[in-house]
Amino acid sequence: MSRCGKQILTHYQISRLVPKEERVVKVTFRVNIPPGLNFAYIAGSFNKWNPKGNRLEYIQDSNYYTTTLDLSEGEIIEYKYTQGTWDTVETTLDQVDRANRRIEIRSSYSDSMQITDVVEKWKYNKVLYDLLDNLKLLNRSSPFSSKLTDVVQALGKTGSPLVIDPILQLMFNYPNYESRGFFQTALYDLVSNSSLNHLLIQLAVRAGTYEILMNAQLHGGTSYISLEKSESAVRELCNTESDLTSNLLHLICKTKNITVKLHSSSCVYCRYYDSLISFEHQRNIALNELSRRGNPPYNPDAYLPKS
Repeated sequence: MSRCGKQILTHYQISRLVPKEERVVKVTFRVNIPPGLNFAYIAGSFNKWNPKGNRLEYIQDSNYYTTTLDLSEGEIIEYKYTQGTWDTVETTLDQVDRANRRIEIRSSYSDSMQITDVVEKWKYNKVLYDLLDNLKLLNRSSPFSSKLTDVVQALGKTGSPLVIDPILQLMFNYPNYESRGFFQTALYDLVSNSSLNHLLIQLAVRAGTYEILMNAQLHGGTSYISLEKSESAVRELCNTESDLTSNLLHLICKTKNITVKLHSSSCVYCRYYDSLISFEHQRNIALNELSRRGNPPYNPDAYLPKS
């Protein structure tokens, strides 16, 4: 383009004259993802291929998720979309691994760029579904055991919010004193990919378990059960009204009474005896609060990350 014999440069040509390190382009990624879990991440050469590198946010009243990154003009990037792990990376409709997406960063007049993509399907996570199947089998066939503990820990490591509901169901089904640390650790591993937070997890674990304390005596002592922290946690959940706390109150209503072995010891002998732990009081508190809230239904989708 010229005027009066002089060449007029375009905005892009002018931008090429700026030193490379100063040419930063705001690149907006917009992606349509398959129905189901309402979250996605982008992993690529610009974030060291971290499967949780940059999370995309939902665009209200649309079918798209988005994030905006500062990238260098002229840079050629490669990337893929994931659901937080490489076991849940995007694939083709036929579940075939797709090649890396590849594009050169070039700015428009406003030093910005928009990329629109479509994820056809997420990879079938065989590890995740095998673990869930094992959990169902072990839950039906035996009381809480070290095998179940191993499965709970492995489920937490998957990073998938799909496992939150079965983990919580199991925790309230088996309110075992020794297992509460395993449940808490597994749920902590899922915080970044869900709507849970550390405080809610602590309250849930306390509400669904008990403590074994010792009444010390001069020449021995007697162990006893305390549900004080359990009841306190249930009341705290009642004080915060949300879909998440309603879910937890539903689970508290299903908490089973259990029998545990306690001991009484002296300098001469140690005697073991069975003691029944009843969660009836906690169940009643939860039932009354759910009634006050209008008996909202249990909703597993509440554990998914907020759009």
